[in-house]
Amino acid sequence: MPPNVSKILIRWGLGEELAERALKLETMHFNKWETGEFLGIHVWSEEMLTAAGGDFMYIRHSDLREILYNTAKSLGAQIRTGAQVVSIDPYARSVTLQGGEVLKADVVVGADGPYGVTRKTLMEEDHPQSPMGFMMYETVIPAEEMKKCPELKGVTLGDDEPNRLQLWWGVGSCIFFFPLNHKKAYAIHYIKDDDGQEGDWEDGPSVDLAKVVGSTCEPRIRKLAQLSRPATRVRPTDYNKLETWVHNSQHVVVIGEAAHPFPPGSLQGTAMSIEDAAVLGKLFSHLRNTDQIPSLLNAFEDIRQTRCLATLSEELGLFTFLTYKDDTMQDLRDSAFREKYARGSTDTIAGEDEAARQWEEMRRVYAYDCEDEADEWWVKWGVLRERAMGREGNVLNGGIRRGFAMEAEVSIHHIA
Repeated sequence: MPPNVSKILIRWGLGEELAERALKLETMHFNKWETGEFLGIHVWSEEMLTAAGGDFMYIRHSDLREILYNTAKSLGAQIRTGAQVVSIDPYARSVTLQGGEVLKADVVVGADGPYGVTRKTLMEEDHPQSPMGFMMYETVIPAEEMKKCPELKGVTLGDDEPNRLQLWWGVGSCIFFFPLNHKKAYAIHYIKDDDGQEGDWEDGPSVDLAKVVGSTCEPRIRKLAQLSRPATRVRPTDYNKLETWVHNSQHVVVIGEAAHPFPPGSLQGTAMSIEDAAVLGKLFSHLRNTDQIPSLLNAFEDIRQTRCLATLSEELGLFTFLTYKDDTMQDLRDSAFREKYARGSTDTIAGEDEAARQWEEMRRVYAYDCEDEADEWWVKWGVLRERAMGREGNVLNGGIRRGFAMEAEVSIHHIA
């Protein structure tokens, strides 16, 4: 979790639970894929993290999901599982479940991913998708298995060592390696050129990573691959861009991966989804009458579309940077890191090289505050609209009927 999302969760009062389950990232180490050569280090400065308003954190997806689930329940959300949505009627503001039950609301929020029914409802026509050109493999290694291997000394972390992300990069390959669960396990995200194999999150872990990394990598990578549990293989596709996230009915909206799918392994995929939730929540905190719904949904789209598309472009640029195939670009990247490390620098953002420009773009992404953007929209446009309607300060008695958000199964929550 990068700072732009951890600060939201902390602001929501979840800092204590994050502290119990997550680890703060303090440093990054960069290594050459083929030789294991140590290329440099980056230490995230307190100044930068203070400016960003949050921390880098490692957390298991299941832990983050559980924290959000429990928080929603404690605030009165009604959550239903095993309730597969098969169709949406945008004008009736209803969804139909597989068993035939129909649920109605004032707003339908589709958070059901790139293949969900909500996204299809907004698409004018379905276009074939093309591979993005790379594969992503995800797996974990129990820490006790690593500690048995002398050759991995320095890769595993002691209890008092700073939490770090280790990066190995090479021709068309890159591994992110980082601790989880208070260093009881380590995660591997392996990105490589597309090898034509099919794969999806729904397939489950079944791939022997040792057979995938091949023989061109340094010995420590091969050892990590041998120790790892079966990996999940995902083949990212280039999803068709939605022209609008709000249906013509003005009462159906997509958020998260349903609106803007990010490639697996992306640093910002989950972050953009939580930013969406934060902006939608901020805007709807001003809800007083049902006739505000269309303007609030369109405000959500205006605030979020540009941000998400720009961040996606940065993420794809980072993948390219980490997996250069061009020898000249590789040499320029690696030489810049070597030079900074040789003079004792722990800041890869400093300077004018490509690496510095890449990380500087990331720093700007981290410092962004989506809730400030939502507040600014309300002050600039929302209040004016309420004044024009002659009802500033009025509150609709009884609130708004419940809406629902879908994520694989349907979950039901109160909007207001």
